[in-house]
Amino acid sequence: MIELLVVIAVFTVLMSILVPSIAAARRVAKRTACLTHLHSWGLGFQMYGQDNDNWMCFQQLKNPNATFTVYQWYMWYGYPR
Repeated sequence: MIELLVVIAVFTVLMSILVPSIAAARRVAKRTACLTHLHSWGLGFQMYGQDNDNWMCFQQLKNPNATFTVYQWYMWYGYPR
């Protein structure tokens, strides 16, 4: 009976060490997925601009006819890495 209690205690200690590291790995995985999605959106906008003579059209509430060139996009959002 004592051996069973010792095994349960050891298992509990190991799990208490392991659970926080799993949570940290999950946070890193979510952050990586988010950055991947943002990168994909950026590539999509770049490809749209390349297909349309380096012009990107954005609908805005104040000015629905606002346009950006690819160069202005890079200046606003930064160069791709």
